[in-house]
Amino acid sequence: MLSLLIIPACLGGGLLLQRLGSMARLARLLTKTVIYVSLPALVLEKIPVLQLSEQQLLPVLMPWLIFSLAWLGFSALGRRLNWERKTKGGIIMTCGFGNTSFVGIPVMNALWGAAGVEIAILADQPGSFACLSTLGIVAASWYAGDTISPGALVKRLLRFPPFLAFVAAFAMNALSLPPQGVLLQVLHWVGILVVPFSLLAVGLQLELKALFQPQKEIWIGLGYKLLLAPLLIFVLYLFILQQRSFMAIGSVMEAGMGPMVTASLVAEQFGLNPPLVRQTLSLGILLSFLTLALWYGLLMWAV
Repeated sequence: MLSLLIIPACLGGGLLLQRLGSMARLARLLTKTVIYVSLPALVLEKIPVLQLSEQQLLPVLMPWLIFSLAWLGFSALGRRLNWERKTKGGIIMTCGFGNTSFVGIPVMNALWGAAGVEIAILADQPGSFACLSTLGIVAASWYAGDTISPGALVKRLLRFPPFLAFVAAFAMNALSLPPQGVLLQVLHWVGILVVPFSLLAVGLQLELKALFQPQKEIWIGLGYKLLLAPLLIFVLYLFILQQRSFMAIGSVMEAGMGPMVTASLVAEQFGLNPPLVRQTLSLGILLSFLTLALWYGLLMWAV
């Protein structure tokens, strides 16, 4: 119950702090703390003790599949509906990537505790972030009219602390060298800050005005992100592949997360219709809590 209360409390706290004035600096500070400190600590705590199996490929592959379909689908649909090039890119970036860490970790922790967090980490690091750092950057560059070299893509990966922590953690797992003693305690206490800091940072960046008069493109994009994408994973994993494992169930929930904050920031940096990107991010995160409840109910019924 406490885990469930943390989500509205931190989001609400962020929204209330907005009333005190511009909180952009605090939001950036919290975001950087999560990315550069807390999330790497959480990865180093959880991954080295995971019992690796083929089932763990399910949450890892999910973000790659969803983004690939978003790129193909919105490219064709945008051309048919005469969307501007940068609008297509903005929708692909915001609705092709899910918020597998900043919202995903708190939600999965609230629903399933440490086991849920493990799924969120798998969906986020080798899944969402690796995809964003490769295919995502290529897509953003393409729709911005730029080009980017393979070397630049590799540099982006190697400069991202959670990804480096993920590589180190998998090496520790393979060598059976989990963190112990004082190091484990430090990683634990630093890692638990991911949940409140992530939610507070999201709350500080939400724009409630996004609920009013969103563009048609936003509704189409969020229809894919919040409904169609998790439905595709639900049908593929549970019925076509006949996977009813906890990893498969958790993958469906992660597929239904709202737009990814980091992907939205990348889209803004590339100039992919920033106003549309910000509105899609805010509206998508707010609506995702309703649709996630529906998906959770459907999953509990299906299994």
